[in-house]
Amino acid sequence: MHHALGDDPTHYRRTLSDIALEEKGADLRAIVRWLSRPFAVLDVVADMPLPDDINPHDLVAVLRRGRRELSAMIEHSLPAASLRALAWDPRP
Repeated sequence: MHHALGDDPTHYRRTLSDIALEEKGADLRAIVRWLSRPFAVLDVVADMPLPDDINPHDLVAVLRRGRRELSAMIEHSLPAASLRALAWDPRP
C-alpha cells in the first residue's frame, strides 16, 4: 500500500513499545533485524535451493527492491523514537 499510494491511510502508526506486547511485535522486530543486516547472493543460495535456470543475482535484485520498500514503509510508519530504539540502520 505504501508503494502504490505513497502513504498508508490506515492510521496503524504506533510506537515500538506499543507493538512489543502484541503478538505481531516479534514479527516486526524480526523484519527490522533482517533489514539491518547486509544482504548478498550467498544469503539467497544458502537459504533455499534454486532451479538451474534461475540466476541468483537476478533474484537478489528483486529481493533488494523489496527490502527497500519494506524499509521505506517502516521509516514512514514508525515514530522516530521507535526507530532510534531499534537502532534502525537498514542495509541494501
